[in-house]
Amino acid sequence: MKYLKYIFFIGILYLYGCSSKQSKFSHKDFSNETNIDDLEKGFITPPHSAGVRCYWWWLNGNVTQEAITRDLEEMKDKGFNGALIFDADGSSQSGNQQVPAGPMFASPEWTKLFVHACKEAKRLDLELSLNIQSGWNLGGPGVSAEEAAQQLVWSKTRVEGKKILNQKLELPVGPEKFYRDVTVIAVPVEQGVIIQSIIDLDLKNSTRELGGSAPDCRFLLNSAPTLPGELAVNRENIINISSKMDNEGVIRWDV
Repeated sequence: MKYLKYIFFIGILYLYGCSSKQSKFSHKDFSNETNIDDLEKGFITPPHSAGVRCYWWWLNGNVTQEAITRDLEEMKDKGFNGALIFDADGSSQSGNQQVPAGPMFASPEWTKLFVHACKEAKRLDLELSLNIQSGWNLGGPGVSAEEAAQQLVWSKTRVEGKKILNQKLELPVGPEKFYRDVTVIAVPVEQGVIIQSIIDLDLKNSTRELGGSAPDCRFLLNSAPTLPGELAVNRENIINISSKMDNEGVIRWDV
């Protein structure tokens, strides 16, 4: 092939997960001899053990002892059984104003607020639990940039062969606190082929959220080669040339 296009993908892919803890709720086993009147009374005036629990958002950690006491007392008054503390931000979503940051998660100041919440919950006979860490992606002072949730990013460089390539590759746009090279690959494209970006690539590779709790993502299942904007390349023709790049990001390769 006289005219080739080589796209160099450089990035980091980091898998992350979270664990969950199941709570055991005590309940009374009703026998056939249970008085129907007791059941009716239970529906009219449910016992405290049948109350609901809620996500108790500590938005950006911006809470006070006074606000904690007020919220818990309101929960008790409205028949709640307890709450799960969820320390996270997200206040600026949908164009809203950013909430000022409170104490950092698990810091001494934050822990003092958490202890206060536990004492107040005990006083009010409320069940209290805590999200494993701060935020959806497990944040907190104990999570370093290397251990945080990552995404795969890349840059592209077009090269026309045949020639000796000696060029510094551009870093992908996006990484701020942590970046590590993963691989450099060369993707050949035959002469005369119209190069177009893959439609919705940022959604298909999970680098941008679809939005909402349950968005319609059926369109992402369409992977037909004839889809406008898609370009099918045989996997056998893609070359791994990671060994051709030095520590300074310079690629030296006989194209």
